[in-house]
Amino acid sequence: MILLEKIDDNEFKDKVSIYIENINNGFERYISGILEYEEVTRDNMVENVKIKEDTVINFIKEVYKINNFKDIYIDFYFENLSKESIEIIKNNIEKEDIEVLENHIEKFGNEGVHFRLPHEGLIPFFMRLNTRELFFSTFYFNEVPMTFWGNYNYSFPVFFKCEKDFEFYFNLAKNFGLTIRKIK
Repeated sequence: MILLEKIDDNEFKDKVSIYIENINNGFERYISGILEYEEVTRDNMVENVKIKEDTVINFIKEVYKINNFKDIYIDFYFENLSKESIEIIKNNIEKEDIEVLENHIEKFGNEGVHFRLPHEGLIPFFMRLNTRELFFSTFYFNEVPMTFWGNYNYSFPVFFKCEKDFEFYFNLAKNFGLTIRKIK
């Protein structure tokens, strides 16, 4: 089983291109936007949720590839997972995701916040936690810098170092039926 690779806070801050202490700090300091879904026109809401979830997972997998599969980081606050929150998460995810969660808890216990994301196969698990609003993670991409913040009703704050990177991801998002509404 592939697992995240824990790194300490100082190494994390040194490695990520766009480090944001809190979301307001991100909106003040960086070019920012909200990644959103273009309208899904199906009648079945459950199907719409699945379509939205799969769309953003595929988008993040593509971003992972574009960033050359390396130096991609995630924050995941294992230390904030109580027994009750773990049970809530388990009751709302697929069997294979339960296995991923349990393996990470076994390895890290309630320690760690910052991790290197060593394989794109972990993306669906962390994105499903985000899209289902079960537990939020932030993704940090460095080759083409972007920080991808958790989910707010299928809207994802994103942060960029420069206009060129914003334009790059704006155009990429269109390929997935997504858009980035520019904030700053």
